[in-house]
Amino acid sequence: MRADYDIQGNLYWSTCSYSEPSVNGVEMYPEDFYNGNAARCLATNGEGFVFYPGKRYGIYGPLPSIRLEHIRDGLEEYEMIYKMKQTYASVGEGYSEDAIMRFLYDSMYLGSKVSTTAENFEYNRSLLLSLFELASSKAQVCITNVLESSGGYKFEVYTNEGYTLKQAGIEVTDKRAVEGGNLYTVELKLAQGEKLDLSVEIDGNTHSIQMNFGSGATTYDAAYAEDNGVIQTRNIQVTTEMVAATTVNPDAAADEQYMRLYLAEAPKNSKQDFLLVDDNVIKKLDETVDKFVIRLYNASTDTIESQIMIKYGKNLKSYATYANIELVPGMNVLTISNFAGFKWKDIKYIHSLRVAVGNEVDYEQGSAARDYLYFVDMTVYKK
Repeated sequence: MRADYDIQGNLYWSTCSYSEPSVNGVEMYPEDFYNGNAARCLATNGEGFVFYPGKRYGIYGPLPSIRLEHIRDGLEEYEMIYKMKQTYASVGEGYSEDAIMRFLYDSMYLGSKVSTTAENFEYNRSLLLSLFELASSKAQVCITNVLESSGGYKFEVYTNEGYTLKQAGIEVTDKRAVEGGNLYTVELKLAQGEKLDLSVEIDGNTHSIQMNFGSGATTYDAAYAEDNGVIQTRNIQVTTEMVAATTVNPDAAADEQYMRLYLAEAPKNSKQDFLLVDDNVIKKLDETVDKFVIRLYNASTDTIESQIMIKYGKNLKSYATYANIELVPGMNVLTISNFAGFKWKDIKYIHSLRVAVGNEVDYEQGSAARDYLYFVDMTVYKK
């Protein structure tokens, strides 16, 4: 998360904050941290202390805690990502590790909210180690771009001149020469159970990475949303209109359609919003889903503040905020990921999604959403 948000420091306020109850107003610091009455912030494990004195074990000096070792692991992971960032930038102008690392980031947290499992975290850590090894090798293998294709993904992969890239053990022939090496294109079809399985031989050793992107992806376009009444009204009137996508997005396919959203003016102290409700899609999201993606097109020149909120089956009276986001001009991808991290026994199921746009204080933020917001499609990616 620190690497993703370019946070360059970590201020740990104290590392040895042990104390006993004060005596006559004077705070006491015990010598016996193990058998005395040293308070260790019982309500906040690890807060303010990351090592222990070694006297009890015959050692003059501190002993590390598991917390300190995890902090060290995190620092090492940060350094790996930082080094990868430098390597990607050095092999080609505009190359970035973010396209592939985004899959790791999005499966563990959104904003500052962690949503993952221990198994998923360890899986992502192993992927980071493989990505780092490939980028740091003589071949400098870098996955520079990830593009969604019909029912799968396309990957652009750079290698230095003189090295051959293989996918699932077969040489990749779709490539073009670039400065210093080759840029390969690897395409996966999720419905066919294909996984990313890249490898390269370097000095007789195989360097590789295997990533599972799921078993399939089903996209529900604007026409589906219109026919099935997916877009619904909450506290304001929402009307829709099907339009040719090329009228607002010159990069759209010639026969593609978007759904224009007309959001009525919001009442005082509330936001403009619309709901996504679908018994066959929204209510069937569960732990077998890898991620759920909504695409919205902002045809204005303004960035629009927005929120994704979820109504769970356990409480049909209110919505819980999932993420605060910004809808930038152009195409926006709203992702809800890592459904395995949801507490399904408690939440039961997902009833609907609420997308709130605009700002409760500055209503001018809402005007752009009222006039220029389009629903493109939604996609369910299965594990």
